Amino acid sequence: ARYEEGQRDQVIFDRVLDANSRDGLTITTPELYAADQQLIRKRSDGGTQTYALEVRSSLPVSATFSHYDANLISRPSAVGESFSTRTDSTWSFGTVVKGANVNDFLLWYNTSSDAEKVTVTFYQQSTNGSTAGPAYFTTFNLFGNFRGGLAVGSVNVQRVGQSAETPFTLPDGTYGVIITSPLPIVASLSHYDNTPGINVGEGSLGTPGGAATNGVI
Repeated sequence: ARYEEGQRDQVIFDRVLDANSRDGLTITTPELYAADQQLIRKRSDGGTQTYALEVRSSLPVSATFSHYDANLISRPSAVGESFSTRTDSTWSFGTVVKGANVNDFLLWYNTSSDAEKVTVTFYQQSTNGSTAGPAYFTTFNLFGNFRGGLAVGSVNVQRVGQSAETPFTLPDGTYGVIITSPLPIVASLSHYDNTPGINVGEGSLGTPGGAATNGVI
């Protein structure tokens, strides 16, 4: 585990995996957390630590992560994602939402040992052929092998080209987002929509390398 705050590293799993076999671990549950038996650390104030996970092995393995959340929407939701072997200096997301009943989080992990600056740029949606409004940006300093991120609902931004202006809260809307850094990182989006009748939680890695002229869905 690579923590966002405090002591950076903690080994939470270290054992031999038999050939052609499956293994895994439960990092935390509400019951384990209440009994203080979870594998990850709590903050000094007893709150939840935020962290990235890095899997290393002597031979190739595949890994997935499953997250079950009952806090951000009105019914339990499951978010699953395969671990990525790809790092890049540019990641893009086609749909990021700031608005009522929606909690979106952009997250990133610095896989290098060097500190770097992460820039997040929000591009507004164009509707009915109209020209999209101004793009917004914000920056973060990220130490080597640390995790970072932002809550879209509360992030402060500036207009692109207006770095001297006082930061303000990102306006409501649907955005395309590009995350860049001088060194390769991994970036993902967690999306929780608590709109009545929808109530869904989703998680996904971004598209590395920015964009492409062709692809398959």
